Amino acid sequence: NGMDTLEKVVFQDASKLTYVGSYAFNGDNKAQFTDEGNLDAGGGDPTRILDLSRVERMGENAFYNCDGIKGVELSGSITAVETDEDGGTQDIKNKIPNHAFESCNALTSITVPEGITTIGTAAFAGCTQADSITLPDSLVTIEDRAFACSIDGDNEKLTSLTIPENVETIGASAFYGYTALTTVTVES
Repeated sequence: NGMDTLEKVVFQDASKLTYVGSYAFNGDNKAQFTDEGNLDAGGGDPTRILDLSRVERMGENAFYNCDGIKGVELSGSITAVETDEDGGTQDIKNKIPNHAFESCNALTSITVPEGITTIGTAAFAGCTQADSITLPDSLVTIEDRAFACSIDGDNEKLTSLTIPENVETIGASAFYGYTALTTVTVES
């Protein structure tokens, strides 16, 4: 947390992780993340795409401001571990935690896996380089500022977005700052 001098984070195999705690890599914006267990199709080089498909529990702000993450593969059954009003923690099933990937500016594609029902407050906010956002049919709630930009600049890449038919709530400023967005399809 807050290791602004950290330059490298190497996972031998991130797919073996089942828990990432709150603020685990919060603010480690200079670190380049490498998952040696996730080889790219090109030449067998480790990628900056983290395979977090076995993570069952993830805390809020887990990867906040980690510019060295190019992509993540997530599980559809994540339990968000978040601070409650009394200062304790609460577990919320099938939720991408609040601020989990906020300000991860190298993310070029965001795919929320099937099974997730809630995208937390500012979970992917400030991801200015995302040129695609794919939302699952299981999604019910998109919380405030879930994908909002303008904190770190506008997103000038995403041109279309589809909201699945099971979505019941879209929070304030959920997609703020997407200046190239020309088509939004709301399924029903």
